[in-house]
Amino acid sequence: MSKETQFNLDKLLDNVKDLYIKEELEKIRTAYTSMKSQTRREAKLVRPIVPFKQWVNDPYYLGADCYNIFPYWKEKIADIVDSPYKINQVILTGAIGTGKTTAALILVIRKLYELSCYENVAALFNLFGTAVIAFAFLSINRDTAFRTGFTQLRNWLDDIPYFQEHFKRRTEIDSALLWTEENISVTFGSTTSHFIGMNLLCSVLDEANFFEGRQTDEADYNMNKKVGSLYSQMRNRSASRFIVDGENMSLSIVASSSTIHSSFTNALIERSRNDKHTYIVSPSQWDVNPEKFANSRRFLVFVGNQSMDPMVVDSLEELNTILENQGKKGSLPNNIELKDAYSFIPLDVRDYYVLVPEEFESEFRVGDIVLALQDLAGYSVSNTNQLFNSNTIYEKNLSPLVEHPFSKKEIVLSTTKNAMQEGYLPLKSYMKPGFKFNNPNAPRYMHLDLSLSGDSTGISMCHISGWKNIYKQDYEYERLDQDMNYIPDEEVKIPIIQIDFMLRIKPPKRPNQISFSKIRDFIIYLKNEHGIEFALITADQFQSAQLMQELRDLGFKTAYQSVDRTADAYLTFVNFLHDERIEMYNYEPFKKELFNVVYYPSKKKVDHLPNGSKDVSDSVVGSIFNAHSSLDKKVQTNDNLNLLDLFVHANVNDSYESKVEEFIDRFYKVLINKK
Repeated sequence: MSKETQFNLDKLLDNVKDLYIKEELEKIRTAYTSMKSQTRREAKLVRPIVPFKQWVNDPYYLGADCYNIFPYWKEKIADIVDSPYKINQVILTGAIGTGKTTAALILVIRKLYELSCYENVAALFNLFGTAVIAFAFLSINRDTAFRTGFTQLRNWLDDIPYFQEHFKRRTEIDSALLWTEENISVTFGSTTSHFIGMNLLCSVLDEANFFEGRQTDEADYNMNKKVGSLYSQMRNRSASRFIVDGENMSLSIVASSSTIHSSFTNALIERSRNDKHTYIVSPSQWDVNPEKFANSRRFLVFVGNQSMDPMVVDSLEELNTILENQGKKGSLPNNIELKDAYSFIPLDVRDYYVLVPEEFESEFRVGDIVLALQDLAGYSVSNTNQLFNSNTIYEKNLSPLVEHPFSKKEIVLSTTKNAMQEGYLPLKSYMKPGFKFNNPNAPRYMHLDLSLSGDSTGISMCHISGWKNIYKQDYEYERLDQDMNYIPDEEVKIPIIQIDFMLRIKPPKRPNQISFSKIRDFIIYLKNEHGIEFALITADQFQSAQLMQELRDLGFKTAYQSVDRTADAYLTFVNFLHDERIEMYNYEPFKKELFNVVYYPSKKKVDHLPNGSKDVSDSVVGSIFNAHSSLDKKVQTNDNLNLLDLFVHANVNDSYESKVEEFIDRFYKVLINKK
């Protein structure tokens, strides 16, 4: 401290000496001196950092276990540590028994080693010198976190010569790993409350520990929520403290075997796949230990997709059939053998195939091929809780008669009064010029999935466009006279529902919100300008009360309906798809949501993936459910046309009227005889 600063401090203390006792004045002097010294301290490299490839092979830095690490992992971790991009998220998945937990521990040890080469570590991240830098292991509960990753790390560090000589922890404490001189700690926990106030530089979440022993959909549903929330909060906590010069210096690690892939992990991989700061590893057992299988014969396995199940490919004919399904018909050259075919499979679909060593042939042919793909090949096969995953069935319900009526795929509607801001225009201004709805006299059903800000709003409209025979049988009218209990088998026709439109309305920039009044005005526009008669308009009760009241005051029939409380609406829609009773156009926002919602039978609920959405799909299935439910009711419209009229009209043919008259005549005779 300079003489000038010392003099000014003394003068200040002298001026307030009558206000404080001597001990308090000394505390002020000590605190001020400490703060001034901290501001002058900078991180200082006290020993050179050994390059990773040298470090990972040296027992001095990593203990004797460095000889037992698979070269595969040494190479992958080198890619992470030496990446030209700062890797701040690592997802370790794949086959069981491949060393994912070990890889996570090596990353943690390397991070601790690099910090140990500095004095005043906190200054590396622009933190106060007194700030504690924490590493955390996350698990289902604190006891599990302590027994698994934390204890493994502690035992490993205690066997490493470097850490015993240069960065020795406080060995009298085993409930945490502490380096008090540099304020570094390694701890464990299961909720964010266990890490309050900590500067979390690195976290490790082993997802297997969360899902172990859980055997019900409800348990998985609740655990997905917990894992997703915990991981997001911890990652956000890290990013908030360790962004230096615009770069996130923290590290979040997720370890998850393919055999227990949850919607959390799948969603995390999907949204991180193209992030240059995320590194994803998913090895098979033969990837990790290639020498063991170097001379093995290989057989070809198709891992499955949304329209075809996994299978062992036994012939070129089977392979060509699969490739044709993938839109790659004729991609294989003539006169090749199956064993050589893999290298000719187009690159953009080659990830759907795997060459498996012959040692595992019985597991794939005789055993459960899905489990074999997960446990041995490291493939995450389609989530068993996925509600719908057939692209073939989806495409069978696409109709050339229907098209998107709007000029944009997604539209912003805003409460703004500024004509220059996005979302100012009314929704009707986005309608394609001259667009005409099919079957304009048919009653319409609409469902709104509303939100004000943050989330998008979904709006969809549909109508019954026709009827489909499911079976046909001639009536045995003569039996009416002979058997009083006989009920004739009628020709059964079931409705086909056409989706007029589906639309995602995106929220505007804050502080503006999605304009419900513009949605109301659009509904009025459909009635007045397109002659649409609404049989029913529904919305979830959340945030919809005012809009629903305004529509009722305008003469529209409205009701509250939630597609979140039960799975009925989604299950009904999926059944319609499988029966090919939907006529729709391909709308990517809807398709993406539909293929990513998860069904939990025990809870009778459908939910989206973490950080996913289902606003458009909610509106679509809600409108379909309205139309389907109306079949049990006589839903009157303004022109008194009801569903019974539509049914009769759809069943009219040359012999229909005569059969009805004959039936009524015989039915009257039955009634007379009963009297």
